[in-house]
Amino acid sequence: MIDKDLDSILSNIDKESDKEKARSRAMDSPAPLSDDSLLETRTLSERLSSLRLSSGAKSFREGLLSKLNGHLECCKAFRATNIDAENDANLEHILSQYKYTFIRSIENIEKLCDDYFTMLDRHNIEKKARKEYNSFFEGYEDANRLNYIILREMFIELREFNSLIRKEWRDLAKSIGVINLASSGKQLFLSLNSIVENALVLCNETAEFVLFLAQIIGLPEDRQDLLKSEVYKLSKYIDEMNYEYNAIFNIVSPETQESHAAQAAEIKPAEIFKGGKEDLPAVEVSAAAAVQSNEMPVAFTVKGTRPWNIREPYVIRLNAERLRKERDDLLESFYFIQRPVNEKFLEGDVKRSMLVYLRDRSLNILDAYGEFILKTVFMKIQEIVSFFGAEDMMTLFAYHMGPYTAYQVLSDAFASEGIGFCYKYAPGNKVLRHLPSEFVKGKVLEWFEHNVNVFDLPFDGTQEYENIRKIVSKKYFASVDEGYKKLDELVAQTQAAGDPRFDKQAFFKSCWKEWFGASNIIVYNRFLEKTIFK
Repeated sequence: MIDKDLDSILSNIDKESDKEKARSRAMDSPAPLSDDSLLETRTLSERLSSLRLSSGAKSFREGLLSKLNGHLECCKAFRATNIDAENDANLEHILSQYKYTFIRSIENIEKLCDDYFTMLDRHNIEKKARKEYNSFFEGYEDANRLNYIILREMFIELREFNSLIRKEWRDLAKSIGVINLASSGKQLFLSLNSIVENALVLCNETAEFVLFLAQIIGLPEDRQDLLKSEVYKLSKYIDEMNYEYNAIFNIVSPETQESHAAQAAEIKPAEIFKGGKEDLPAVEVSAAAAVQSNEMPVAFTVKGTRPWNIREPYVIRLNAERLRKERDDLLESFYFIQRPVNEKFLEGDVKRSMLVYLRDRSLNILDAYGEFILKTVFMKIQEIVSFFGAEDMMTLFAYHMGPYTAYQVLSDAFASEGIGFCYKYAPGNKVLRHLPSEFVKGKVLEWFEHNVNVFDLPFDGTQEYENIRKIVSKKYFASVDEGYKKLDELVAQTQAAGDPRFDKQAFFKSCWKEWFGASNIIVYNRFLEKTIFK
């Protein structure tokens, strides 16, 4: 697409796209195929029409083990991070207690790689497939049928490997969170957490590839968890399909990928909310329930048991239908604003990103935007805790702030800094700007689940809550006194008080965000019953 066409497209950017009517999508999923005779009837065209090759699955194109080797690279990077460097006494005490736990997790991951990489090695898996050939096919060995058995064995072993190694990385993600309990542990935690996050992204991509393999060998999408014997029984071979490893990445046409892009992120209400029923209506319900992320469900746990800590701000309310639509929109979005930028730079960046997206519609921003939200939540909470001088109780402070307060902070930052907005390609050569608020809420819950709820905190402790409230109160009154002093000095310097049109209180209000900090105001209002900001 030439530059003048892009200019024409960009001229159609709709900054009020929140009012855009949702275009219709086919939301019906195929009924489970449990009868062998039904599976037999699937033709090659039917099989191909159901295939989905996501960006995660596509990343395995260059080779299975070369991709999975990323786990060992992450282990190497984790070991190379200098945990043994000189630290203050508090951090050193924490590391002395948990260092062995960290290393044990890394060793477990390395052991899993050693074991399963041997099984998934092309030579070994082919050797196993040759031994099993006559159990599934009659006659002389056929190369395509052999490749089919290889892919089926790959699916079985890779599914098990990913399940085990993802558990290890998740456990490690929880355990390194203790480093944040020390005020000097921020940088070390950020370094280690970044490594673990990269590994978990690899796990998500592997899960996408496992799903793709399941479809290739003829298993219905909802039957991935079959026992090995059932996989052998229900998987189906089709003569016309090419099962050679490199060929499977080319059998999905761009049209098929595009038609399934929106469906790839589809979530049933029952999958979003813990304990939900299949016919759960699309109404707002308590976010104390489970939330579904891109590939792996993240269950948000309400840790409090008292009436005061089982509702907002300790939870967020989500709208299931809106969340589903926003995820669909992100699958069709190609760019988002990560930092404040001027309009000229933004226009050029949007153009370049859209060109890339139009060449490959699988390059959407769903995963990257989710990571951006998680990192922004952490950064904002760090800033708030630092302002209130509560670094030594960061996790507990964050808990009592609650996910809803954190979401309010993010919303204000997005509005004031112009960040967080996404750009979606729409039919008719249009680019629509949108802010997926329900998706942001879900990611805030995910951050709290993995960075707060995993710790053994006094969740119901009223004394601990009161201590935090006193810290906030002390800072509030000191800041307000300073603010009024600054106001009086400014009025005196400008002699504005002599002007009958001058409204001192209105002027003071216009300075609040600049003088007190927008995020701090939100926190004041959360912990204190009466403030000048209410």
